[in-house]
Amino acid sequence: MISEVWITEDCMNTLLTIAKHAHPNETLLLLRGKIRRGIAFVEEVLIPPPIYTSPSLIAINPYRLPIDFTIIGIAHSHPNG
Repeated sequence: MISEVWITEDCMNTLLTIAKHAHPNETLLLLRGKIRRGIAFVEEVLIPPPIYTSPSLIAINPYRLPIDFTIIGIAHSHPNG
């Protein structure tokens, strides 16, 4: 079980920049890193190819996502609340 998430300042800035650029549409990002002793360490942000994006929805094709066991999570924006 993951009890904490640590993210580098560079990754956090990347997340915020991409979300601001996508506004007013939603965005979804893949988080790459490691999980050690219940702590997720986010070290990189990846942009998957979206199929559809709007202010209230983002859709991706899971078959176009890489098979990559270092992807430990996602970040998803909700610009309208």
